[in-house]
Amino acid sequence: MTMNEFDREQEAALDEALTNLPKILAKRLKLLEQREEELQKSFDRLEKEKKSLGCGNASDVIHLNVGGTLVATLRRTLTHVEDSMLAARFSGRWDESIEKDKDGNFFVDQSAGLFLPMINYIRNMQNQTPSTSPPRSPTYSDFANTHKDYDDFIRMVEYFGVTLGIYPVELVDYTADDKEHIMVTGSSSLLNATFSEWKICGIVPTGHTRRVKGFEVKIGDAVNLQIGWIEGPVGTNTDVSSHSVSVLLDVARGGISCNGHFESISASLQNGTFVRCKNYGKEWFIDGEQIVGNWSITWETGGVVPAMSGKGEWTITSVELET
Repeated sequence: MTMNEFDREQEAALDEALTNLPKILAKRLKLLEQREEELQKSFDRLEKEKKSLGCGNASDVIHLNVGGTLVATLRRTLTHVEDSMLAARFSGRWDESIEKDKDGNFFVDQSAGLFLPMINYIRNMQNQTPSTSPPRSPTYSDFANTHKDYDDFIRMVEYFGVTLGIYPVELVDYTADDKEHIMVTGSSSLLNATFSEWKICGIVPTGHTRRVKGFEVKIGDAVNLQIGWIEGPVGTNTDVSSHSVSVLLDVARGGISCNGHFESISASLQNGTFVRCKNYGKEWFIDGEQIVGNWSITWETGGVVPAMSGKGEWTITSVELET
């Protein structure tokens, strides 16, 4: 093949490719339009499903038969604690399947003497204004049969999953001059901490005196994060390990320090790791796996409070209160 023949063949192939290009592009465009249409249909189905999951309105008046006592309240009161079983039950999704009495009232198989204090507390929370102090959580003195009824009340609150709504805790920044109150549980049980500067903070009860017995933290993008317990008040402008009586997980060093004695652990500590400490710091779990060490023997739990220090982001995903 001569050079001229080769050039003519190449030119013919190029002409053919250019001639077919609009057809190819039109075919690709049609495929993209079909995929976009399918994606839109999938999105529409998802939106329809989401609406069906919670079809009730917050302003709906819900009529309840609580152990034989008729009660009326708003749906938003029953769903105030967003991630609770109580909120899920009365979200609207299950209205057709919830047990009802002969008059069509939703039946709640609880004592009204226990259920109403819970509802009234939530109502008071919703009525709170910046000029009023937080409502006081129910105590044993609020019940006729004192301790027995109070124990039953705590059991019911736990059952409905509204513990941190009825007995809230708050995250306090102790590095601020006025011990800044950062956020409080109530409608949600999560405490999301994001600090652009180094901080030391603690979890404290608000409106009640139930001590924090355990908590779980999801590690985020944090620097020099220390998670643990100290004896006595949290000191300002310190880290957790600076307290003479302390037990803590030191994320940067990869171990647990108890009263200054450090033990390395083999568990991986990275962004997304869940750290749970129970029994006032005697028991520790990393992503559900318990880790053991001498701290469980030497650590004394009297009068200790939870504290965290570091810079960056972490989330307190759950808090356990003493009964």
